[in-house]
Amino acid sequence: MTKYTTVFGSMLRCLSRSELKKQFLTNDMEREAHEIAAIYKERWEVELFFKWIKQHLKIKSFWGTSQNAVYSQIWVALILTILI
Repeated sequence: MTKYTTVFGSMLRCLSRSELKKQFLTNDMEREAHEIAAIYKERWEVELFFKWIKQHLKIKSFWGTSQNAVYSQIWVALILTILI
C-alpha cells in the first residue's frame, strides 16, 4: 500500500510498497496528496510513451505541431519500421 503525506505545504512525500521515498514539488494547494501523485504517475506514462516512440521508431523530433502532423509522422514511421 502506498502512503502519501504533505510536507511543508507544497512538497508531497510518497512512500511506496518497496519503501522507496519520492518527493514532488507542487504549487497546487487545492488537491490532496494522493491526487497529485496520480497526476505525476499519468504524466510519467506519457513520458515513457514518447521515449518508446523516439527509441523504436527513430523519431528525433516532430516536424509539425498539429495533431494531424504528429499522427501522420507516427504512422509513416510505423509503416517504415514494418517494411524494413
